[in-house]
Amino acid sequence: MNKHTDTNSIHSPENMNTSHSEGPLRKNAKSLAIMDQIFIIHKNIANNDLVGRIKVRCPEDNQLQFRLISGNDKNIFSVHTHSGSLYIKDNSNINDTDTETHFLTVEVINQYEKSDRASITILINQ
Repeated sequence: MNKHTDTNSIHSPENMNTSHSEGPLRKNAKSLAIMDQIFIIHKNIANNDLVGRIKVRCPEDNQLQFRLISGNDKNIFSVHTHSGSLYIKDNSNINDTDTETHFLTVEVINQYEKSDRASITILINQ
């Protein structure tokens, strides 16, 4: 398995204190690959703030659909169906502890109905 790690700081007007890291590349189809990813945010993040954009490698496709498969039991997060941008939907369920970790499974599907899944880890710091 080819390992790829990429750490980026996400600089967006919505949330300047977000960071992002990618794990091993997972391939389901020649034209579609998604990596396990990590995002770090602060617990005072507001509703509708950007957590980060889920990265997918798909040189042949630009018509992707994203959805959260599991791990969003408290309905804290939402993903934009076409862009893969992950947002805070309801911050009222974020605990007041020092750190909190959420594990999501996201699925991406291309126009040819090929799909792949990845684990998204979100660390919420004080």
